[in-house]
Amino acid sequence: MRDQNIGLIGAGAIGQTHISTLDCLPGFRLAAIADPGPATAAIAESSQASWFAAYRDMLEKCELDGVIVATPNELHVDVCIDCLERGCRYCWKSRSPTRWPTPCAWLRPASGSVYRYWWAITGVTIR
Repeated sequence: MRDQNIGLIGAGAIGQTHISTLDCLPGFRLAAIADPGPATAAIAESSQASWFAAYRDMLEKCELDGVIVATPNELHVDVCIDCLERGCRYCWKSRSPTRWPTPCAWLRPASGSVYRYWWAITGVTIR
């Protein structure tokens, strides 16, 4: 079985924690990082991942199995919808989006699709 290609959206302090976590998980490969920050290209190069300033460019140009969203909380819902609608099977978050009080919610974007969205309190949980 091939490694799962994972994209990371947001390479700040939380995003870099996710990079370290992915390095320890067999079967998963950090394939791409999207973040407009000036240091992100170097972070991606050191992780042997592709770098994109805009996450939508990453989603269009990379075949990703899943995405870890490490953006500011108010962007979580919209970013996850974009990822799921572009074919990512997984969208992980380590904190709840500010819009939801529970660990599970249904996303209903304009396209009419319905997605189940989960978040984990203690970080990325992969089974």
